[in-house]
Amino acid sequence: MVDPTWILALGALVVVVFLVVSLSGIMARARLEVPRHGPVESGPDVSLVEQRLLRALNGRRARSGRAAPVGIDPELEDMARQSAYVRAVGAEDADESLESRRRRMVPRLVGPLVEVTAGPTRTGPDPDQAAASVFAALAPEAPLDAPHWTRAGIGVAHGEAGVTASLIFSRRMALLDAPLPESLAASGVLPITGESREGAFSDLRLAVVPPSGTPRPVPLERTEGGRFRAEITFPEGPGEWALEWSADGVPWRAPLRIA
Repeated sequence: MVDPTWILALGALVVVVFLVVSLSGIMARARLEVPRHGPVESGPDVSLVEQRLLRALNGRRARSGRAAPVGIDPELEDMARQSAYVRAVGAEDADESLESRRRRMVPRLVGPLVEVTAGPTRTGPDPDQAAASVFAALAPEAPLDAPHWTRAGIGVAHGEAGVTASLIFSRRMALLDAPLPESLAASGVLPITGESREGAFSDLRLAVVPPSGTPRPVPLERTEGGRFRAEITFPEGPGEWALEWSADGVPWRAPLRIA
């Protein structure tokens, strides 16, 4: 006959293990949420500050009389929030280049980017006051009124030194369905599909640039709704290649390594 004491002890052990695992999961989720708000518990609601900054930005663009309102891209927003966080907490990778972050976080985006930061700025808990302080701290030469920046991402974080904001602007020519590969065999074929931004469909162009540096136009097969597709080959062999996109006569290159 089994001793009931052992059964009770085993049951208690199972309960303890369950509680430990559950608590670990909760703590892990909490740690994942840290980059969204920063390390300081007391501070303005960053979501509201981001909303107020967007309102201030588009208000200034409207008053300038030469720039339409910018729209928010989810990819740019994620990137801006990560950038604001690493700056707010003084993380070791705070000086990581914008290009390397872009290649990691928004590899589907076709078009140039520029980042503007402000802070850290001391503010109180009121999101309106915090947004006004951060907006006033933006450099006068920041491209807030430039009409060619059509999309944006806004990120806010608060750290020990105050509120930090990152505004990332993009002249989005297109959004690819899938990220470009980091490398591709010279014998391979690279299929590309995506959607051009509003208003740039008829102007969008693509060329492939071999190591020799002479661009070779790539025909884009266009379909309904601004969709496009193309297939690219690499007969010139291995090396550092690039895809050169252009819209409205402005070129932009994405590097591509052919092995």
